[in-house]
Amino acid sequence: MELVNMMEEVANHFLEDVWAKEKMCKCYKCRFDVLAKTLNVLKPRYLVTDRGKAFSRADFLETQNNVDVLTALSAAIRIVKENPHH
Repeated sequence: MELVNMMEEVANHFLEDVWAKEKMCKCYKCRFDVLAKTLNVLKPRYLVTDRGKAFSRADFLETQNNVDVLTALSAAIRIVKENPHH
């Protein structure tokens, strides 16, 4: 068993698609800054079991959850793009 923030997994998943299309620095520092800023505005969804992960993933098939994650990612990307920390 392990403790997992499902929101982090979902944000990482969406970031893969969004990141490739952005014209900005692609270093690990900028990537982690984007993820940190994204996760700081989203409500965490901690899970312990694999079964729980499966049920929670089903929640993210809903349009509103996808919109929330993508909105947070877009805002974080804009901030990091305009103010890189390196």
